[in-house]
Amino acid sequence: MKKIMILISVIFLMCTGIWFRFHTKECRVVSDLAYDKNKKGDHLVYIREGHELVPFLVLTSDYNGETLLLRKEVLKMNMQINSYEAYYENSFMDDYLNHEYIRQLPDGMPVLESEIKITDEKSLGVSGTGTKSIKRKIFLLAYSEVMEDQNINAASEGTFLRFFEKEEQRIVLKENQKSSWWLRTPNTYYTSCVYVIGANNKIGFSNAYDKNGVRPAFCVPGDCKMETDQDGHRVLQQRQ
Repeated sequence: MKKIMILISVIFLMCTGIWFRFHTKECRVVSDLAYDKNKKGDHLVYIREGHELVPFLVLTSDYNGETLLLRKEVLKMNMQINSYEAYYENSFMDDYLNHEYIRQLPDGMPVLESEIKITDEKSLGVSGTGTKSIKRKIFLLAYSEVMEDQNINAASEGTFLRFFEKEEQRIVLKENQKSSWWLRTPNTYYTSCVYVIGANNKIGFSNAYDKNGVRPAFCVPGDCKMETDQDGHRVLQQRQ
């Protein structure tokens, strides 16, 4: 009996060591937290925005070969996409994300320039499906990246992200209350409407000049290292 207990103890210690090494390895670089690599866990990495440490979801390790991050919560202020037109390129939102919001991130934060698809301006108002590619560092997610259904009034601007297979993964909070949040995709039946995830977690659309929550997304190299702070947060490290 004593030998059996010793054997069980040895096996337990071996398994514990394997588990520890496995999880230590997982937490080494940011791509190891990505949902496509491991569906378990919280998939969170923390980044400093101004004076605050903010959680970001690591959605995938292969967004055109890079690791995609999405702010877990919406920004403090609701914003409009544009003064009227739903076209994304150089809209108020596009300019804000790439000229003002990006300044809140640390200088050494390795934000990559990503090639994203947007709906072509000629598709607006005619239920068109044409798209074009633009390069941006900060952007909003697209309808086709968050919703798996086919919509004749939403051009395909990207591949569905498996993180959103469960509808509850779309829920976002603002001050502990459910919030709406913008997508970048216009409803092409109109010229001034853009898709939004409502506070009720249902897909809908809103006038571009309405104000909804904003969740910045951007890519970083998958090999970016992390450090765990005194509160147990995995913090993405800046590069020199």
